[in-house]
Formats: sequence, structure tokens, C-alpha cells
Amino acid sequence: MLAAVCALSSAALSLLLLFSYQQLGGNGSMPPSSGLERLGAAYTLVIAAIFMPFVETMIFQATFMWLVKKTFLSAWVGIGLSALVFAGAHFSTQQVGYAVLVSILGLFWAALGVYRMSRYGIWQGILLVYLSHGMHNGLIVTLSNFE
Repeated sequence: MLAAVCALSSAALSLLLLFSYQQLGGNGSMPPSSGLERLGAAYTLVIAAIFMPFVETMIFQATFMWLVKKTFLSAWVGIGLSALVFAGAHFSTQQVGYAVLVSILGLFWAALGVYRMSRYGIWQGILLVYLSHGMHNGLIVTLSNFE
């Protein structure tokens, strides 16, 4: 039940941030440097909503969740570092606002993951982050194709 509430909260936050970004002048789509817009919609959806969230979750969030669990690193420091690294990997000089919004999502996802990890184990935390990230990317790709 908690996982469903967290996933729905993540989707709501994604939509809220996307709407805010559009109101501030962003186009709401993926950053132009991603290159995914040249692929077909189905391939883009598979890459953006399934493959990349898995890779990014393992690199950016799971690594820091593991460090929090296995070392002296506090949960808040791990969450902050995870969000900074995640935002840095998504930084685009053409869309600085996008990086700011991604860092907010990264903070939210890392906090969700660490919370879930502390209650149910590391793999439950990783799974929640992956599903939230995949749902966000799926929403972005789907909404970008309806412009």
C-alpha cells in the first residue's frame, strides 16, 4: 500500500514539476542533448521508461543507498549526494531549469528509496526508486508525443 502511495506521489510530483517547468518557458520535453527524439515513440518509451531508469537507479541511487547501509554515511548526506550526482548527469546548459527540476526529483526519489530501504531492505528501496523514475520518464515521453 505504501509503495502505491509513494508511486502516485512521485507521478503527481513529476506532473507538477513538468507543468511548472512549462510555465517558466521550458518545452516540457526531454533535453535536446538526449537524442531520443530521433527514435520512434515506442523505442523511445522502452529506452526512457524501462532501460535508462534501471541503469540510472543502479548507478545514482542504489550506490548511495548501499553506502548509507554499509558505511558511516548518514541517510541525509547520501540522499543529497545522490540527488547532486543525478542532477549533474542530467545537466544541460541549454536547459538549466531542467537540471534543477531533476535534482528535486532526485532528492524525492533518493529519500523514498532510503526510507523504503530502512523498513523493508535495500532491494525494496531500489525497486521503488526504479518504478518511480520509470513512471516519470514514461509520463514525459508520452506527454512529449502529444504536443
